[in-house]
Amino acid sequence: MTECELCGGRLSELARTPTRVWLGCRKCHRTWSQEAAVRTGVTPPPATGVPNGLTRWMSMLTGAGVALGSVGVALLLRLALKPALGDASPFLLFTPAVMAAAFYGGIFPGVLATLSAAAVGSQFFLRAAAPTIETWDRVLLFLVVGGFITASSALLRMSRSRLAEALWQEMKARAVAEAADRAKRLVDDVLDHGRIATGTLRLDPETIALSTVIAAAVEQIAESARSKQLHIERSGDAEGLMVRADAVRLQQVFSNLLSNAVKFTPQGGRITIEVATEDAGVRVVVSDTGAGISPDFLPYLFEAFRQDATTVRQSKHGLGLGLALARHLVERHGGTLQASSEGVGRGASFTVTLPLERRRTPAWSPAQPTIGHTTGSVH
Repeated sequence: MTECELCGGRLSELARTPTRVWLGCRKCHRTWSQEAAVRTGVTPPPATGVPNGLTRWMSMLTGAGVALGSVGVALLLRLALKPALGDASPFLLFTPAVMAAAFYGGIFPGVLATLSAAAVGSQFFLRAAAPTIETWDRVLLFLVVGGFITASSALLRMSRSRLAEALWQEMKARAVAEAADRAKRLVDDVLDHGRIATGTLRLDPETIALSTVIAAAVEQIAESARSKQLHIERSGDAEGLMVRADAVRLQQVFSNLLSNAVKFTPQGGRITIEVATEDAGVRVVVSDTGAGISPDFLPYLFEAFRQDATTVRQSKHGLGLGLALARHLVERHGGTLQASSEGVGRGASFTVTLPLERRRTPAWSPAQPTIGHTTGSVH
């Protein structure tokens, strides 16, 4: 893919990892990432600043053509109106011609249009019998107006160019940061897998609020969800639910599940996070309307370095370690992690169950009505 699907502009590479490439469009400033395996024919953006000699001459010739063409059209229209206007307002229709040339091409076309319009207007529409000072007053006034229009258009073009370049650099910096972050998560996954294999993975448990951990995980993937126009819904009441857990590792679990949901849910899809209590535990279900899981692969979903090669849920974004790590971390916290799916293209659900430490004592008086079922969404 070499053209933007939204505006048809040429795509440029912003950043890449061995498995992903980040693309951007200078025309509409849209950015996204895709698998490196499907990338074909995308070239870096042309260098900014002074163009090469051939490009410069082509640009000047194009600008000259626009300037002379605009003046020519204005001349024809003014000649057509001469029976009605006579010699009044000799430069009436040449001012828009200068504006068009300056807006399109900048200083050179604007100056060329101003000079050529002054010459043509003087030749065809200034009375020969008019006093010399009157003739020069009109010409000089038109030259001043044309110069002002040209200068203003040049400043506007310069401002727009600088703004576009600043947006492009910001897009590139964001893509580079995301690529670096993704590469760091891959390295961390490998290191964590090594710690699991050697029995050296440590947890630092403490009593924490479950809602805080879930909110932090949602915030971590919020930008990616917005870029795909995904609707994230939260239901149930996690407020006041306290669990004994390593806050960093538990957030890693929910971040992994939500990142997978974002990754495999198509544009405009939906992700839901449902929290419910049961017996002495709490259940958190993360569901999506994405690619689903094939029934044949479902029993092997949590095995390390295993990826589904027969369904569209196959991921080339990572190494197949994320879900294996997530299940291990949940089990280390005394809970369970299970997956379900009705099949390919029908979404998936991941259910985390954890022991409930306690409910936080409410800050309000018992007589005050409590808040029941709540829902929230992030766009």
